[in-house]
Amino acid sequence: MRVAMELNLKTVFLALILSSLVEGLFAFVTPFYLTSQGISFFNIGVIFSIAALAMVLLRVLLGAYTDIRGRKMVFASSFLLQAISNTLFPFVRSILDTAPVKILYDLGSSVRTSLKSTIVFENARETYYRIIAWVEGVEHLMMAFVNFCAAAILSFFAFSGSYILMAVFQLLAFVIILFVYKEKSRIQKSSRASFKDMYNLHLKRNMWVLMFATTLSSTGVSLSHGFAEPLFWEAKYTLSKPQIGLIIGLHRLSLALPLFVTGMIMQRLNVRKAYIFATLALTASLIAMGLVSSIYIAVPIWLLHDIFGGSVQVPASQILTQLNARDDSRGKDTNTMQMFSGLVSIVAPSLTGTLITFKWDLIFIVGGFLTFAASMIIYLFYEEWASQSQLS
Repeated sequence: MRVAMELNLKTVFLALILSSLVEGLFAFVTPFYLTSQGISFFNIGVIFSIAALAMVLLRVLLGAYTDIRGRKMVFASSFLLQAISNTLFPFVRSILDTAPVKILYDLGSSVRTSLKSTIVFENARETYYRIIAWVEGVEHLMMAFVNFCAAAILSFFAFSGSYILMAVFQLLAFVIILFVYKEKSRIQKSSRASFKDMYNLHLKRNMWVLMFATTLSSTGVSLSHGFAEPLFWEAKYTLSKPQIGLIIGLHRLSLALPLFVTGMIMQRLNVRKAYIFATLALTASLIAMGLVSSIYIAVPIWLLHDIFGGSVQVPASQILTQLNARDDSRGKDTNTMQMFSGLVSIVAPSLTGTLITFKWDLIFIVGGFLTFAASMIIYLFYEEWASQSQLS
């Protein structure tokens, strides 16, 4: 059993490396591609919001399904969906073309992200604190690597070739999970989850608290970390694409490397307090980004904010979620929480597009206040009854 689990972890790890390379390149290429097609900032936000809306109800449905039927096929399908989306992207020319293709991409990303934590937990329960931070670190390291090369890749392959390259990588990840990952059969023929059961709102109190906090935090961060990030450096500071790629790559690296350290020390920390500290660090840095006007100040702030913020908050959030999810409905509980986060995140891209039409700085200031509210919710309402020993 242990050998199978180790093989599974290596298999998932390899697939996630390939997918991370795609995520990093997609995040760089797509905003520039859409603007090259004459799609406005506001309409780009609308496209991303439409895609987020399609994810909301599907999260819980897929989570409940995988609790009964197993996670392998759904997880593998997430890579295939993104491969199809990347293949179609070179053909989009308007908001009507883009929306369904972006929905396919986001569906794959959403499913992979929500199942990744659960799959790692089920294959490495005793070492989850260390492994999940390590997995996140390697993912962001791969994104950083591709961001350093993104401008060169775009220059060499152009938009169409870049998307085809991404599709090939996702297809490889799909094949790896499909043929190498070994899942113990979970099919329960006597278990038939009704639509009512799938969408009931029975969660532990702490899951509700986490849901509200992570919703505010993820929305606040996504205002400046989504499609606006590369466009911000171009619009406000008139940087070139290679310069933007360098900054985004260093940004990813500033999250990836500290995550390896976080993974080694997280089990010794009070996870609730670590989450609060990290979220406050993000708050301070985001508001500072909205107030500065010199690139020589903005770049250091941007490259430092994840060292004490994201590198702690990312694994802390996932650990708190797994601590409070029920064993017999772990997939459903996790995805139910993310569904509600998704309800609010639907407006985030449109809000981003609206804010930047007034002033770029607003995405940071508004985001900072949202992350501050998230830290206060955890501080005031999260109950520390869940022992960290539950992971062992």
